[in-house]
Amino acid sequence: MSEIVRAEVRLPYITGLPRDVAINVTHWLVDDDPGIEEFALIGVELVAFYNNPSGVADDPVGAFISDVVSREAGACEIRYSRPQENPSPIEGVETFTLVEAAETASLPLEVALCTSLLATPAFPVPLARRRGRFYVGPLIKSVVATPGERLSRVHPSFQDVVADATSKLTTEPTLVRHAVYSRVNDAAYEISQGWVDNEFDTQRRRHVDADNRQTWSI
Repeated sequence: MSEIVRAEVRLPYITGLPRDVAINVTHWLVDDDPGIEEFALIGVELVAFYNNPSGVADDPVGAFISDVVSREAGACEIRYSRPQENPSPIEGVETFTLVEAAETASLPLEVALCTSLLATPAFPVPLARRRGRFYVGPLIKSVVATPGERLSRVHPSFQDVVADATSKLTTEPTLVRHAVYSRVNDAAYEISQGWVDNEFDTQRRRHVDADNRQTWSI
């Protein structure tokens, strides 16, 4: 029987404050009782998602992530746990270094790009319990296709890079398999497809505190 692993990727900001961190959670199916070896296999795939060229363009996903995210050696983390336990005790931690940002200009830190996931049909599991997503960001400014236009869409090349990298995250592992976890069913379902829209999303928790306030009164 397959076991489920929760892998939480943590990208800390250069502020150094504990609350200033972008978090993405993925789930994985593992045939054996998961341990250091299985965690390492998952880590290889997650680091490759951020740091390896996508095959569509020369730049990896991490190059489009704002330089407000720390590029210090080993600053980023992957934390491994079991989703069935609440709270989930951490069973393993891995660190990695994010590739450099392609530019220094950033969008507001709450702006992200959603990469959506869909698991193989599993009757009678409802569609909503087979869908998942995570949000790539914070982002550099050049991910916007039409700066200054009334509607700011995602640049097609960035859209392609994220879609390609997510596809590899899903299709290349063998001993560990990318999955969607349903807390209602307490089960995970292997991912078979996904998509990336050209519209930005907002992750409010990724903002930093204001350092200036303009006041007025009557």
